[in-house]
Parts: sequence; structure tokens; C-alpha cells
Amino acid sequence: MELDNELVKFNPYRCKALGLTPVEARCLNYVRLHTPLHARMKQTFPGVYERLERRGLMEMIAGEWRLTEAGKSKIRVLLEGK
Repeated sequence: MELDNELVKFNPYRCKALGLTPVEARCLNYVRLHTPLHARMKQTFPGVYERLERRGLMEMIAGEWRLTEAGKSKIRVLLEGK
């Protein structure tokens, strides 16, 4: 599986086990790869990024979205299965 592709398809069972939807998993992966600006997140993942922020999986620092340690942990499990 190509891990640096933003369109990677995540295992829906693994997503569910982590309490994520496949769209939320793609959003976390997008943030991992690009550290996008707020306007880009609002356009690309409307509403999804807000849910992930409330859950403490990502945060906005100086106008850019970044993964928190919890978000990094979840994306690591999604990508590597560990």
C-alpha cells in the first residue's frame, strides 16, 4: 500500500475499531501529509475537521492544521496496523 498517497483506502473495520469513519481517517491522513491551512480544510473536509479537533486528534497552530499525539497514534495504527 502506498502510504504517502492522500487517497489511500482505509480498512473500514480498523477505522471502526478506532472510533473513526473512513472519511475521518482520510482527513487525518491529509493533515499528516500536507499540514493544510484552515481555508483548505474547510473546503476539503467541511465539518469533519471540527469533529476531529473536538476529539483532540488535530489542532490548529499558527493557521495550519497539525496532528496531536493522539491523532498520530491513530493514523499510525490505520497505516501500519500496530
